[in-house]
Amino acid sequence: MLDVEEALLISEPKTRFSVPIKVTHYPEYLEEREKVGYGLPESRTLSRMDERLRTIRRVSKAMEL
Repeated sequence: MLDVEEALLISEPKTRFSVPIKVTHYPEYLEEREKVGYGLPESRTLSRMDERLRTIRRVSKAMEL
């Protein structure tokens, strides 16, 4: 029987038997971990990056004409 947050890892042909593993809910794991400051700049939001890509595509299509 498996407990809550447990699973069986099966990898044929390397592992010829199942291995029980403990599975953690990743968001909860991140909340419990100490925050690490790497000193990296903030990343752009996806919407800003998408808008930049649309602009680049428009300009490249205009240059093709």
